Amino acid sequence: MSVCAESRVALVTGGGVRVGAQISATLARAGFRVAVNYHRSAAAAAEIVETLRRFRQLGEKGVDAWCVYQSQTQTIQFTAGVSHGVGRGMFSNMAGILSSEGMQILSANTDILAGELLMLRYEATDLLYPEETPPDRLDKICRALVAGADSDQPPRFRRKWGQEQAEASIQLTALPNEVQIDNGASDQCTLIEVFTFDRTGLLYQLAQRLHDLSLVIHHAKIGTSLDQVVDVFYVTDREGHKILDQERLDHIRAQMFEVITS
Repeated sequence: MSVCAESRVALVTGGGVRVGAQISATLARAGFRVAVNYHRSAAAAAEIVETLRRFRQLGEKGVDAWCVYQSQTQTIQFTAGVSHGVGRGMFSNMAGILSSEGMQILSANTDILAGELLMLRYEATDLLYPEETPPDRLDKICRALVAGADSDQPPRFRRKWGQEQAEASIQLTALPNEVQIDNGASDQCTLIEVFTFDRTGLLYQLAQRLHDLSLVIHHAKIGTSLDQVVDVFYVTDREGHKILDQERLDHIRAQMFEVITS
């Protein structure tokens, strides 16, 4: 990475993927003009350029959301940017909207960038269209993400015939439910790891419960393999501190366990 502070210009090598993409977004939010350099990831670089363009246009507490259909994996990458999005429950709200629209979330990620810009990404498959999702449906979902970002109304999830029986069968054969809390893996955040079986609306329910507990999700890694899910949340209190009080930690663990066992 090369930065010229006087001219407010930055060149980010490998700026189209992973950490480079986050650095690019952070610099752009801080007012730099960012040049994204890439070797093989032309599509990813083009995506981060579009992301930077949209982030720069966000107004005060503004919200934007868009998506890209990935034909090789038949998945959809949803991206959202929220100005001053910390503490507004955005991660849970958008997860709930996607699930209510018939999207199965395979992975999700949220990061707080410079200037309290919240960047959210969800990778999903469309349960209603196993092959390619029509563009007008994707546009509708993106508009729903923006319109419902600050909603305080819980989403309504679609239920399919036999879904309850299928989920009950999975629960019997799945690995035991578990909630682990770790204060040693991160200098700034408390880690909450949730192990359970996947089901419709789970991510929304977990993230919403954390929001109700007055916790801020600084980073989240969501992984689904077959019917098993491992959700990792990096959280602090509303003042940005780790959760160190043992009684509060026990309460958080109990609340998360209640979500996955209810």
